[in-house]
Amino acid sequence: MVKGIGVDVVNLRRFERVLIKTPRIKNRLFTQREIENSYSLWNLAGKFAAKEAVLKSVGLGLSNGLCWHDVEIIGNFNSPPKVILSPKAKEIIPNVEFFLSISHERDFVVAVCLAVLSNT
Repeated sequence: MVKGIGVDVVNLRRFERVLIKTPRIKNRLFTQREIENSYSLWNLAGKFAAKEAVLKSVGLGLSNGLCWHDVEIIGNFNSPPKVILSPKAKEIIPNVEFFLSISHERDFVVAVCLAVLSNT
């Protein structure tokens, strides 16, 4: 059963300006694994858009006790994006499976997330 759909769009140039202006924000938004496995600014922006789309798909935001590190996006050009939830996020968002799609076009990155209730 579908729980929800989330979509987010990131302006790549704006995202880049924020990272340059506030370098420490990268470590607040992303886990070390996400940073190490990102091969480009586009890839990192896609992971940010995906995190936003995941939260939107379940009707939550960061004000619900979650932080950016509670939703991790893994995958690279050899594998599709996958959502990994922290133990705290699994308590807040139980029994949900996520399906992600991330696309890049010039100065924009878009992520779509389908949240489906699982039987477990």
